[in-house]
Amino acid sequence: MGGKELVDEQKKAPPQIASDGIALDPKDSYLYYHALTARTLYRVKTGFLTDEACNQKDLEAKIEMFARLRRLMECSNRQMAAFI
Repeated sequence: MGGKELVDEQKKAPPQIASDGIALDPKDSYLYYHALTARTLYRVKTGFLTDEACNQKDLEAKIEMFARLRRLMECSNRQMAAFI
């Protein structure tokens, strides 16, 4: 940043920054997502995300575990889109 290397002062190493992979399947109306540092791919019907009557507890119950990845970073967003 600003020409300086970004370093975690406690670990004396570059920080690990979590980010999520996300893809939308408009054909079947699913939102697929996974943490890039995790091995589980989840999905949820997009209709549940836009349903104002669906509270957080109901929405959590609608989330499905879709797949387990063998290795971290195995599935890029492009590959995830091809996967679904």
